[in-house]
Amino acid sequence: MTAEGRVMTFNVGRGASGPQGTGPDDLGRVAEVLADGGGVDVACLQEVHGPDVPALAAALRADHGIDVHAHFTATVPADRMARSLRVAEQRSDDRRVAHLRGRQSDYGIAVLSRQPLTTAVDHRLPDDGREDRAAQVVTTALDGAPLTVVATHLGLVTEQGLLASLVGRPTPQQAQTRAFLALAAGVDGPVVAAGDLNQAPATVLAAAEGTGLEVVSDTRRPTCGHRTIDYVLTGHGVRAGDPEVRAVPVSDHDPVVVAVEVPRPG
Repeated sequence: MTAEGRVMTFNVGRGASGPQGTGPDDLGRVAEVLADGGGVDVACLQEVHGPDVPALAAALRADHGIDVHAHFTATVPADRMARSLRVAEQRSDDRRVAHLRGRQSDYGIAVLSRQPLTTAVDHRLPDDGREDRAAQVVTTALDGAPLTVVATHLGLVTEQGLLASLVGRPTPQQAQTRAFLALAAGVDGPVVAAGDLNQAPATVLAAAEGTGLEVVSDTRRPTCGHRTIDYVLTGHGVRAGDPEVRAVPVSDHDPVVVAVEVPRPG
């Protein structure tokens, strides 16, 4: 016997600047994406601010009749956002100032679930010299079937990473990827791993090989401009149906949705 549900990963674009970025006034549109087609059971969100999470929960409840439980993890604290704003002001970088003024709060990743979260643990990932990165390991359920969700937003390839690759060392991004996949592979029970991994399908498929995890999102469809960098993986008995990449005019990323079947215990 299995329980069925849908899982989404969506970089909502609060870190993006210009017309492709989302601001506080766009959270209602983000909630519409989460609720589309009756809504998803679990959503892994990237580039969100702390206050965005209760605002999204309130919009889902008020406008769509959907109640969610949430866990937020800050990867860039508010004081660092404030320092970035001061630097932009000192440099008279008007565009950067306008971008940061609406983002003076903790910034990071979140998991939203229709079912209660029984555990939620944050794991710091290897440093890439630019921004702290983390993975969330959250236990919830689909229709009574326990499910662990491992969610993240991995770093970009940095100058530090390029130098490491030149001398044959793992790049920070590779180290983050290995740590993220190891967390998911080490879960005792059904698991879904998802997020913005900031790397091409061939790289993710190679990294997942031998871990017991399967990339089940559509690796042929772009998820951010012309690139495919957002993924869902499953393991430990979780089966996946047809994946979707939904074109939405809300963020610079498109949400990735996968139908999953989770084995029931016993």
